Amino acid sequence: MKKNKTKRCVYSIYVPLQKYRNKHGAFQAYYSKIITAHKKYANLINADYVLFEKLPEMDQIPSNVSYYDKINFSKYYYAEELCQTNYDEILYIDFDVIPNTKDNFFTVFNVNEYVAVKSTIP
Repeated sequence: MKKNKTKRCVYSIYVPLQKYRNKHGAFQAYYSKIITAHKKYANLINADYVLFEKLPEMDQIPSNVSYYDKINFSKYYYAEELCQTNYDEILYIDFDVIPNTKDNFFTVFNVNEYVAVKSTIP
């Protein structure tokens, strides 16, 4: 009997956000290089790469939530969407993250036992 291959996905979100930490210009200038780096890493670890470029319609988010927070809530919305499209393992990376490793995230961290989260804000 043939063993099913684990289906993996690396995803990110890019929605232009002006006046946020002065990153908009850099995102515009390096947009294609960032995507290329994300795709290269996804390919290296045998995963699909998906970039979402719009906010989903989420009725459950109050209208007074900031645009920035809506982008953050979108991470979870899109993760759920990807889970429903038969991905076994999913990795979200912020758009301003450039992978600088050849280590396979999915084999370094056993995502079947816990959820790995890296935060740079205390």
